[in-house]
Amino acid sequence: MNQKSSEKVDIDLLAQAFADVLTRRTGIQHVCKIKSKSESKKSEGNNYQKEAN
Repeated sequence: MNQKSSEKVDIDLLAQAFADVLTRRTGIQHVCKIKSKSESKKSEGNNYQKEAN
């Protein structure tokens, strides 16, 4: 596993753990959705279009 994918896994696990802690503390279910690069770029484009209008 290369360095970037290793860091990505660490960040994903940290985000999921944070969502789990929030769920336990608040009683409200929190979900961590991990986006792929293509989903991230697509949502960035959508945000840009919303701001432009």
